[in-house]
Amino acid sequence: NDVEQLPSWSYNDESNDENEAKLVQQEEVKVSFVYSPFTVLSQKSIDEYIKIEEDMEIKDRKEIEIDNTKNDLESFILSTLNELNSVKVSNDMEQEEINNTKEKVNEIFTWFSENEFERLTLDEYKSKISEIKIQIDLLNNHKKYHENLSELNGLKQKLTTDLEIVLNDKERIQLKESVDLQNEISKLIQEVDDLMKSSKDDLIKVDIKGLQKEVSEIENKTKLLSKIQIPKKKEIR
Repeated sequence: NDVEQLPSWSYNDESNDENEAKLVQQEEVKVSFVYSPFTVLSQKSIDEYIKIEEDMEIKDRKEIEIDNTKNDLESFILSTLNELNSVKVSNDMEQEEINNTKEKVNEIFTWFSENEFERLTLDEYKSKISEIKIQIDLLNNHKKYHENLSELNGLKQKLTTDLEIVLNDKERIQLKESVDLQNEISKLIQEVDDLMKSSKDDLIKVDIKGLQKEVSEIENKTKLLSKIQIPKKKEIR
């Protein structure tokens, strides 16, 4: 029987490693990078970008001012309406004045409510703030008038009490200090009376602190008068 001869194979590890090393070496590529900007902006383009940025900043600031002015208007409306609901009046004429003020403020409030979700111009909000400030000034004058009137009434009561004390001091009523003080108190009471009868515009301008100082000086003089020693009359035997 003939035996078939198989081909013989041999494997050379060293030879294969060398070939692979050569292959890798051949595949190495030397690459170098050089950065070059795509575009170079001209000075004109730079200026244009700066102008755009500045315009955006101005617009943002204006939007913020609009928001703040709108919020201020709303605050003025609500606070003024609250004050109007609690303000005191002493006669029909004052009641009519307060009603007119309340009507004007309600008109502004209605306008604000109708445009609450609209983006209006800054000038429109400022215009409404100017309108309501007129009404606020009227309300403040009304309050100032009654505050001054009440203060004058209190000062008159103090002066009247001091005059009674001086007149009731029979031991000293003939003294020059007492007579001068009586005249001074009477004159100041008359002055306060005249101020209380003056117009609203005049009364709100009254120097209340100055009058308070004068009344305080009267009180001190009244106390000092009561401390003046009266010499006792000698008994004749």
